Amino acid sequence: VSFRSDDTWNVPSMSLRAFELGEDGGESREYDCEVNHAASVEHVLGHAEWIGRRRMQAVADGNDCCARFSKIFPRVSLCDHARKQLAALGKGEQLFQVAYTGLEDLSQYTSDWKQGGFQKDSLVPCSEESTSTLEQFGDERTFLCPDGQRRTFSWHLKRGRWRIYFIPNDESRTILVGYLGKHLQTAKYR
Repeated sequence: VSFRSDDTWNVPSMSLRAFELGEDGGESREYDCEVNHAASVEHVLGHAEWIGRRRMQAVADGNDCCARFSKIFPRVSLCDHARKQLAALGKGEQLFQVAYTGLEDLSQYTSDWKQGGFQKDSLVPCSEESTSTLEQFGDERTFLCPDGQRRTFSWHLKRGRWRIYFIPNDESRTILVGYLGKHLQTAKYR
């Protein structure tokens, strides 16, 4: 990261000559490398995928993610049920990868949410459960929330056979997650 004090710095990556000292004063090495660079918002946005991978690499597993959750996803929170689901996941598990990416999507949505109510078209694929599904299987989607109230979570992100159920809060522009896991029963899918 640098200030854009000259056009030289207005590039998303830079070629550098790196010099590393060896362990305990041992042999050093010198090599050419390309590094990501940012001197503008556009550069940062261009590196979004790389930044996301780096953030994920820094998280050891679901338990570590839960421990640092509010720092990683500041405008997203978890019900106790979802927290337990996430904490039980190992880094190599497919659901951990899906859950982490979905949480990043929710977090990015809340970062961009500046006004108005929740807009489902900004989170794809995302939908609400049908009335018939909620009538038949609403209990599977009802979770104890941090404020002590039990709520039914209808909105969900679809990630293959995985789902992330959440409730958007239009006033605070935050999202509460109640469930991270396999596709739940619906009126059409059992």
